[in-house]
Amino acid sequence: MSTIKYIMFLLTALTVFSCSKMNDVHQEYLDRGETVYAAKVDSIIVRTGNKRAQLDLYYSINRIKKCVIYWNVRNDSLVVDLPAPNPNGHSVILNNLSEGSYAFEIFTVDGSNNRSLVVETSGRVYGDNYAISLANANITNAEFVNGAAEIEWAVSVGDNGIVAVQGRYQDKDNVQHDTTLLISSGASGKTIIRDFLKGSKFEYRTLYQPTPLSLDVFYTEYRLRSVRADVTSDYMRNYSYPFARAGWDNNRWGSLQDWIINDAMKTRGGNQYGGYDHYQDSETFGFERWGSGEGQILNGKIYQTATLPEGKYQFTFSYGGACPVPSNNGSNPRFLTANAGTSLPDVDQISSSLAFTSLVGVGTGSSKTIEFTLTRETEVSLGIVVYFDGIEQNIRGSYFQLYKVE
Repeated sequence: MSTIKYIMFLLTALTVFSCSKMNDVHQEYLDRGETVYAAKVDSIIVRTGNKRAQLDLYYSINRIKKCVIYWNVRNDSLVVDLPAPNPNGHSVILNNLSEGSYAFEIFTVDGSNNRSLVVETSGRVYGDNYAISLANANITNAEFVNGAAEIEWAVSVGDNGIVAVQGRYQDKDNVQHDTTLLISSGASGKTIIRDFLKGSKFEYRTLYQPTPLSLDVFYTEYRLRSVRADVTSDYMRNYSYPFARAGWDNNRWGSLQDWIINDAMKTRGGNQYGGYDHYQDSETFGFERWGSGEGQILNGKIYQTATLPEGKYQFTFSYGGACPVPSNNGSNPRFLTANAGTSLPDVDQISSSLAFTSLVGVGTGSSKTIEFTLTRETEVSLGIVVYFDGIEQNIRGSYFQLYKVE
């Protein structure tokens, strides 16, 4: 019986001791008092830009009076007074930030100086490294067509942050324009400038926005671009089939209207005509020495002279096209050429011209093109020179074409 009493005594003592220890633990927190937290912001939208960031704070509790923003691993901070809640939120801009990614910590403070729990968010700030990585929009083709400049782009708005392309150009009345060339994601990839000055150039730059919410737009440098233009009608006359004649023998041979024809080319009609062929009732740019009894055409030249502005040009002669009886028979020398001045060089001096190419062997459905560059306004002669001392030599073609490409 005494043993049972002893055990009961021990149990009672242990219970009293345990309760005493538990009360000691609780008392530590009771002595501190209750922790009161201020209300947190409801949401945050981060908008970044060029070396800056904007934090849009949304909250609905009147009691919060300030917020503290930390970044750069709490090495930098900003304390901001908060106005009364607004459905549009309150924006805080952080300037002079280095380019890179940031983690932001935000807590609020109420009127009793209670702090909220921390809210974390992040964003990437852009700067010089981003700017120099941007490329101007690529152009696949720029050509003057039907009285307007048509520019075809290799990109669309929205690609890699592109928001627009700005351009500067001169119109037909010599008025300068600074305008947006490409503006919407629904664009066809083509820009048409209807008042563009034919033969001129334009400058353009590309505008980038890193994200749809970015504060700033970044610009590439302006780039100068040519619009390829068919300027044949501006500087030449009577250049395509059917060709007009200035006079003829009332049978087959004649001379071309608006063309300069040297005496060596005039081997028909008593050495009066050359350059126009009425073969099979056609009205063709053409000449030939077919039989041994016909006059040789030694350094025969047929050309037009025009004053061309500075730029890069392509000059083409084609046997294809509308001419019903094209021909390029024989292998005697024949050259398409462009020459500075008011005449063409002889065949043995052809290398002195601005540009030239042999027409020997060119098929009757084909064409040949030469390219030349003028560094200043220049008087240029454009045409063909031949040296037909053999028989069964001829040329009958469809058209000439002059393009200004730069």
